[in-house]
Amino acid sequence: MERDYPIYIIYSSWSIDKIATFLKSYDPDGVSMLKLIYDQNNFETNKTIAILSDHLYQLLVDHNYHIYRFETDFKIKKYKLGQYLLPPPDKSHNLFVPIIKKTTEVYVTEKLQEKLLNLANFGILPPDSWKLKCPILSRGDGQVILGCFIFFKKEIELYTIGVVRFLLNNTTWEQDGGNKYDNILKCHWAKHKNK
Repeated sequence: MERDYPIYIIYSSWSIDKIATFLKSYDPDGVSMLKLIYDQNNFETNKTIAILSDHLYQLLVDHNYHIYRFETDFKIKKYKLGQYLLPPPDKSHNLFVPIIKKTTEVYVTEKLQEKLLNLANFGILPPDSWKLKCPILSRGDGQVILGCFIFFKKEIELYTIGVVRFLLNNTTWEQDGGNKYDNILKCHWAKHKNK
């Protein structure tokens, strides 16, 4: 069952920082996440996914930012989610975040927990509805092996998990780390556990 999520698409060639500053000038607490959209060749587009409060979106509509305006390089509208968010039949209902640089369980779980709490605070999923599990090489140093799994409570709809995967994928581990390959967070559907 598809819900109405506070997910929008912004059309603008402005930097993410300029978009964030612009949005926060209308509502300092109304922005949860901004995420660039890349094309099939991994080049940036002029599209940005945004999770915003209903209040902020309504303010933007009231100021006519939902229609094209010649004088402003900014347009926003509701983002249309689709069935493409669901996993293929050979995948489970859990998510997997691969780790490509040497890092610890504490770092990975803190970063993922922060992102998931942010999504929960804007109503994407209920708080405390997930569990993180990062297999480690040794309990002594806590180095993560391969990546981290995100498990969800049974009552969480599969579509909601797909929305979470969509929103986490292609974000960054560190805000100021740039788009270097080891700073881009990838989020995939996990494989089924061998029985």
